[in-house]
Amino acid sequence: MFKKVACGINFSIGLTNSNKLYWWGNKKYCGDPARKDGDADEPKKMDKLDTKEVIDIVVNCKQCIALMEDGSISKWGAFLMDKLVEKKEKDGSLNID
Repeated sequence: MFKKVACGINFSIGLTNSNKLYWWGNKKYCGDPARKDGDADEPKKMDKLDTKEVIDIVVNCKQCIALMEDGSISKWGAFLMDKLVEKKEKDGSLNID
């Protein structure tokens, strides 16, 4: 069961009661970069963040941000003129440059 759902343009992400993150819709901005499959009609688990406990989520039209229990954030989607670039921080969070 989802305790929070946030929607962007053609996509949504949801946070479950057990603090697991799911996504569905257009993969371009919300999908798990680790997955090779395409868009999703039904919720798919965000495997990339499964090792951390997500406590909150925020979305705007093309970007997603997850707040972790340790205070770090992971963000993905379109930042800086819609250019998708992912880098992993020392604490394991994903950031877009």
